[in-house]
Amino acid sequence: MLGVSVVRSRMRRALVFGMVVPSVLVPWLLLCASWLIPQTSFLSNVCGLGVGLAYGLTYCYSFDISENIALKLDQKFPFSLMRRISIFKYISGSSAERRAARNRK
Repeated sequence: MLGVSVVRSRMRRALVFGMVVPSVLVPWLLLCASWLIPQTSFLSNVCGLGVGLAYGLTYCYSFDISENIALKLDQKFPFSLMRRISIFKYISGSSAERRAARNRK
């Protein structure tokens, strides 16, 4: 998600480890820092950064689903079952249902 926020942000500079750097470099600096942390998966961090950047640059626009499709999927089997089970905190795909649930609280 950091890749998406960097691509879509209007902020041009960021403060990282006490240094002012261009915001485009922030994910890459954190990726280098993750290389030094033991027992972290560097490959998964690289893949996550790549996907975030691709999504931020709208290369993954075909994965975004419309509101109508999200409503239809909410009514299908796995999602309707998850809504009934109290263990899960189910968040609906419909923005209208999310607003209604937020207003109830």
